[in-house]
Amino acid sequence: MQDIHKGYSTVDQANDVIFLFRFLDVADTVPAIQEYRQLMLDLAPMNPGQHILDVGCGVGHMALRFAERVGSSGQVFGIDKSEIFIREAQRRATQRGLAVEFKVGDAQQLDLPDQSIDLCWTERVLMYLEQPDQALDEMVRVLKPGGQMIMFDFDYDATIIDGKNRDLTRRIVRLLSDSVPSSWIGRQAQRLFKERGLEEVKTTIPVIRTNFMPYKMVFGGTLSQAVQDGRLDAEELDGWWRDLEQAERAGTFMVVSPGFIVYGRKPATRR
Repeated sequence: MQDIHKGYSTVDQANDVIFLFRFLDVADTVPAIQEYRQLMLDLAPMNPGQHILDVGCGVGHMALRFAERVGSSGQVFGIDKSEIFIREAQRRATQRGLAVEFKVGDAQQLDLPDQSIDLCWTERVLMYLEQPDQALDEMVRVLKPGGQMIMFDFDYDATIIDGKNRDLTRRIVRLLSDSVPSSWIGRQAQRLFKERGLEEVKTTIPVIRTNFMPYKMVFGGTLSQAVQDGRLDAEELDGWWRDLEQAERAGTFMVVSPGFIVYGRKPATRR
């Protein structure tokens, strides 16, 4: 089973990148994702002529939209660690006639000059980084005075699952949380923004609810690997999935995760 949950950190070694492209395309249309992105855009509006950086741009969904907003007088940069994603993003930009500068890059060491960006945007990226604080340092560095920074990420340790087996459900939530390097980044981000001197820091916490099949698609690979590693019992896990699938059929399936939108502005002048 494709491990979508952790797969974005190893995209270039994935067996089926077309599947990942399609999954991202489907995710881009999910109402809950569209809703939190609109909240982000409301907090951090973009204007023609601005320079925008999308950190962890994937196949370029948002970067291409940003290019339409800033127009020909602006500039959009999209960086991602995956060469495969960057190639696909560039193909899409060329197809649509949009001038976006896509680059393979490391969020923890941005290849951009100091004070060159009006807005840094990142979503569902920082939890996959070993040093998200270093990535935030880099984003602050490249922001112009008065520039804006906004992020969205989950806090997987706070995921709520209505599972029949309470102890097993707690173990699975912990296992999934521990399977990415920085699963607490959502709850930490407000503090990290303020520690970096950002002003007007605002936090919004939309609750993201999912259905059974998307949830199993995202996390099934990670849990199957946990069985292979001896961290979960195969029979127990099969029963857990059956209970959730039965709940879906009964209309009682409940899995929600808190998402954290955090916004801040770099001071216009040094203090």
